[in-house]
Amino acid sequence: MGTKKIQIKLTEDGKIFAETIGMKGQECIKYIDLLEKLLESETVDSNYKEEYFQFEETITEQNKLKLKEE
Repeated sequence: MGTKKIQIKLTEDGKIFAETIGMKGQECIKYIDLLEKLLESETVDSNYKEEYFQFEETITEQNKLKLKEE
């Protein structure tokens, strides 16, 4: 699993841009509220990268054992 980051860019005119790195699927969505609070701002537009439409495969230890048994 790679490193997960949020890159924030502040422009001279006061706009804030945030981009998630290393996150797949809707995982990035849970950070919107946190960023709005930390930056004292609100989201007015969102663009989704290709990774948003991908799903990060998560297999628990229990599921691994079931797969081995089959």
